[in-house]
Amino acid sequence: MDTQQKADKVREVRMNGALITALNEADTIGQLVKFLKMQGLEVCVIDDGSDDYTGAIAIGWGANVIRHEKPQGIGKSLLEGWQYALGQDWAHTVQIDAGGSHDPHEWLKSFYVDVDIMIGSRFLHASQYIGRGWRAIASRITATLLNFATHKKITDWTSGYRIFSNRALRELVDIQYMTNGHTWQIEVLGEAIHKKLTISEFPITYTAGNSTMKWKTVDDLIKVYLWVLNR
Repeated sequence: MDTQQKADKVREVRMNGALITALNEADTIGQLVKFLKMQGLEVCVIDDGSDDYTGAIAIGWGANVIRHEKPQGIGKSLLEGWQYALGQDWAHTVQIDAGGSHDPHEWLKSFYVDVDIMIGSRFLHASQYIGRGWRAIASRITATLLNFATHKKITDWTSGYRIFSNRALRELVDIQYMTNGHTWQIEVLGEAIHKKLTISEFPITYTAGNSTMKWKTVDDLIKVYLWVLNR
């Protein structure tokens, strides 16, 4: 077997995995981990300061758990998850919400599409958005402004439901990001565009939670938009 054949063989057996950020999701984490494991995925849960049994339940269903004693935020949590995924050499990594906002079946439709980043979009023709209308409007306006700045046609810049290739994570993991909340998702795409990574979207059904808009989020959004506009 020559060197190229050996390399092809290694790629064939590489695992795929899922990253789940969770804060007090004891009611839902077990079934989510169970489903993802049944699809042949390795699972890593970043337990971001839960004071319930989220981490223990995830471990019980076979997940690796990264535990934070206090909440660190979305960006820091997922960057730790990315480092874990790269350490495991996952070929593809799914990011998915633990609280029931995302349907765990939907990544199956687009998992092996040959692009660097697949975004689970709430706003494609076949998508469904269930919940508060103001959040959908805000996300659509944000996408319009960011597409103007980047000359792209991404419908959902803030979606956290994403699939990354190993290459994409290697390109993005060591960047010093400015924000750590929901706007971090925008920064990731801005950096991906700058690095000329390929990006596509797939439709999802999204059930909005009860989160509220915070002034810190607005401030971060303005900061990130100006950064994208001036790149």
